[in-house]
Amino acid sequence: MSERATRDRIGLLRAALALTQERDVEKLLGRIMDEVTRVLDADRSTLFLYDSERRELFSKIAQRAEVTEIRLPIGRGLAGHVAKTGTAMAVDDVYDDPRFTPETDRSTGYRTKTVACAPLLTPDGRTVGVLEVMNKREGVFDPDDVKLLTAFAAFSAVAIENARLYDEDARKSMQIQALNRQLKDALERQTKRLANVEQELESSKRELGERFQARNIVGRAPAMVELQRLVDRVAGTDAPVLIQGESGTGKELLAKAIHFGSRRAAGEFVAENCAAVAETLLEAELFGHKKGAFTGADRDRQGLFEIASGGTLFLDEVGDMSLEMQKKLLRALQEGEIRPVGARDNRKVDVRILAATNKDLDVMMKEGTFREDLYYRLNVVRLRLPALRERREDIPILVEFFLDQIAKESGRPRATVSDRAMKALVRHGWPGNVRELQNEIRRAAIMADGLIDPEHLSPQVLGSAGADGMPTGGTLKGAKLALERKMIEAALKRTGGNVAAAARELGVHRPQLSVLIGKHKLARKGEEA
Repeated sequence: MSERATRDRIGLLRAALALTQERDVEKLLGRIMDEVTRVLDADRSTLFLYDSERRELFSKIAQRAEVTEIRLPIGRGLAGHVAKTGTAMAVDDVYDDPRFTPETDRSTGYRTKTVACAPLLTPDGRTVGVLEVMNKREGVFDPDDVKLLTAFAAFSAVAIENARLYDEDARKSMQIQALNRQLKDALERQTKRLANVEQELESSKRELGERFQARNIVGRAPAMVELQRLVDRVAGTDAPVLIQGESGTGKELLAKAIHFGSRRAAGEFVAENCAAVAETLLEAELFGHKKGAFTGADRDRQGLFEIASGGTLFLDEVGDMSLEMQKKLLRALQEGEIRPVGARDNRKVDVRILAATNKDLDVMMKEGTFREDLYYRLNVVRLRLPALRERREDIPILVEFFLDQIAKESGRPRATVSDRAMKALVRHGWPGNVRELQNEIRRAAIMADGLIDPEHLSPQVLGSAGADGMPTGGTLKGAKLALERKMIEAALKRTGGNVAAAARELGVHRPQLSVLIGKHKLARKGEEA
């Protein structure tokens, strides 16, 4: 081996070792140009990289401050030709070679004489750039120089690719670290928010629990005191409870008192008015449905049984269910399982059932409109909410309670009720029960300027009552007939038009009530007036 070959190999190995130690792409490119210039004893060198989007070479130039960047289309100039062919070459006098482009020399004042170029080829054959050395200090670039430059270009290409990958990995790692920090910060914020929400929920549940305790049921009438005692007793069990009472008596409030006094208080209390949901939708509402089970079922949906699992499901107006729906409800109660509409498998649920109705289920059962087996399944414990007219002594207490509530909600000074207005309120029949009284007090509090007098009460409450609540004008016979008609209408409304049930409530025989209904031209069940 000649002295030159030995020198060249040593120089090449030193350069390769130097390049493998550099991971920064920009520094690596500068080092490649320095090493190739030194190893090949050239005056200057240029490293071109390939811009794949523009299909051009752009330069990184060593020892040349005159030009910041050179751009060459692939195939143009000596470097462009090497990039296109993928073959190294040397030119002894560039001005004799038609492929040479002298524009750079003219713009910089530098005189290029001899050039050697080699492509930067990756192991898989991709051209990523060109190495070009110019003006050998002694003589011209010979074939051995071209071989040396080709070898240098080969491991330079690998070093560039490795450095790029390293740089890309480093950037990705930094991006991942930054994202991780952002995610960590976001998670910490969300965790704090969630903790606050959980605290608020717990606080709300505690407040609800306190609000709906049996001891907070408003009323001192003997029937209400006994009801409070029974609620405390049944709340400690999982027994189904049937709550009976007219509309507006507070059946849902009583159900909440049972739930929040039970071991299920931490679970959900879910209420559904069976009379308010179309028969065709009630099954899906209670048991849920699968996507595509029927028109409009665009996703799976949980039913109220599943939502209330671990808690209490309150079924209001259960007497309005069809016999077919009653059968499906009975199966769910017997098996402790439900099957969503469109599903094949059953799902276990753990739900306490509280049911309510304003109808006489005993009569409905005898008439065949309510299933006997479901009746006994629901009627393990029966609680009856008395109508407001049956506990008139509680009306002043309820009025004061509602006035306190209105003042707290509105932030306005608390209103008071005159004795004359209170007498009118106590003497009214309240067919809408506590709900009607609450709405009446809300309205009166708005109309009055601090003191509620009879003139602030609605005509429905005052009726033909004077200031002392007694009728004024008209005959005794007329007043008696009007009262008789009003009481029969109210009884029929409460019993859903059931004459037998209305007769029992009014304390008369059914035939006698039928005669009175005809006398007053009132509509029977299933008839129009």
